[in-house]
Amino acid sequence: MPIMNFQSMGDAAILREIGDRLKQARLDRNMTQAALSNLIGVSRRTIQKAEEGEVSTLKTLIALLRGLVLLDRLDLLLPETLSPDQPLDAKLRQRASGAGRKHRKVVAGSDAFAKQAHRRRPFDQARLAKELGPKHCGAAILH
Repeated sequence: MPIMNFQSMGDAAILREIGDRLKQARLDRNMTQAALSNLIGVSRRTIQKAEEGEVSTLKTLIALLRGLVLLDRLDLLLPETLSPDQPLDAKLRQRASGAGRKHRKVVAGSDAFAKQAHRRRPFDQARLAKELGPKHCGAAILH
């Protein structure tokens, strides 16, 4: 299976890919949608929608991962590690620093970022890379 380049995909395509993977994981375990829905306590329609790329909440996604015995994969998604330039005894950040109300820096993944991007313009990978810098985005985005 080739490695996906999620950075180049739109949100809808990523959601479809997640749905496809959830469906394949269910089928690999020889489970029906009905059996999985009974196991995790959601409707069969919820599972069907998730497999179509319409996961409505993180709570639903966690329930699906739990039912498919895939919760340990979350550590691959968001590893709990220090950045290379942090000393080993460094404290983990508790919150982002604000730069003022009117000129607040946009941070990927925040509610403010999602609302601002939704209202003003579509997601622009190059703009995000420029605002966050290479430390946060990786070299692949900058080209």
